[in-house]
Amino acid sequence: MDTPIITTNHSDSQADSHSPKNKLEKISFIILLITVILVPLAFLPTSYAPLDMSKTVIIAFGVLISSILYFISAFKGRTLSFPKHPLTLVSAGIVLSLVVSTLLSTSISKSLFGQGFELGTASLTLVLFLASLLVVQLTHKERDRVLYVFGGIILSFAVLVIFHVIRFLGGPEVFSFGIFNATVSTLAGKWNDVALLAGAVGIISYMGLVFINLSRMFKLLLTLLLVLSGAFLFIVNSSVIWSVVALVFVGIACYQFISASSASESASFGKKLPILSLILIIIAVACAWKGDVITAPVLKVLAVDQREVPLPWQLTLDVASDTLKESPLFGSGPNRFAPQYLKFKPAGINGGAFWNVEFPNGSGVVPT
Repeated sequence: MDTPIITTNHSDSQADSHSPKNKLEKISFIILLITVILVPLAFLPTSYAPLDMSKTVIIAFGVLISSILYFISAFKGRTLSFPKHPLTLVSAGIVLSLVVSTLLSTSISKSLFGQGFELGTASLTLVLFLASLLVVQLTHKERDRVLYVFGGIILSFAVLVIFHVIRFLGGPEVFSFGIFNATVSTLAGKWNDVALLAGAVGIISYMGLVFINLSRMFKLLLTLLLVLSGAFLFIVNSSVIWSVVALVFVGIACYQFISASSASESASFGKKLPILSLILIIIAVACAWKGDVITAPVLKVLAVDQREVPLPWQLTLDVASDTLKESPLFGSGPNRFAPQYLKFKPAGINGGAFWNVEFPNGSGVVPT
């Protein structure tokens, strides 16, 4: 019978496990875990409070409270440190440039705080950067905590799946709460956010199946999650997220092939190929390339009408390039894409169906 390779470390002494420092750290992690679970699901059943508002409030308060408790714990235990991983240093550099860009913005308050609930403000970016540092510190050498975080993400996705399956079967009036009036209305925020969460769960599930020795029950659970995440990726049909998933699977397949080659140099080329990974890559690439055609019959049956119209990446780059000509070093600042779009709106838009549509964001985080 298969046994899990991951076990919880109980080597700490009994006295240390009940120390005030350790208790504060545990409470900090619990608050962070609750935040991870609640963010995709939280909403206020009123049309006067945007979904983004409830999510940003939970992110801000959850991360800040968790950070304060961890800081006190680490300060008392003299274990406070900054991760020196290259990825952390690069991220810190990006955040620093974001702060400078905010201070040079034509509207510092809009870039820093916006109206209080936008997801692209400098303040929320700083909070998310703090959250990433917090996750690294709280899960470092704590394998059970890593599993809890993954479990929290999976739990949120499971609730979303149940919510949408019931609405697919019963119609959009079921569980509408007065605000979810369309089939594509979702607890997660935007319809594409469902695909983002589904993609994360699919990648986590597949990596668990490939790299971790699990019992049969957990293998069945992860296989079910992989299928469900693929189904919702298929329904949402975001070419960008399909492309990201395909790239991740390519990386996994390369690692599997290199590992198989190192383990058995005499094996034939065909036996070294990770067949399942290759199949998943083909599916992801096909959906990223011709997803509209492939998914059309299913979306028609489910009455899914995708209403989110992102600005094409070509037009996003046009606005970005004109902005960089005006402000070469730091751009216009965070949360300032909408006025820059109106200022440098491509002439071709005026002759189309979206001549009077304002785009608060571009086609992606980096160009925006």
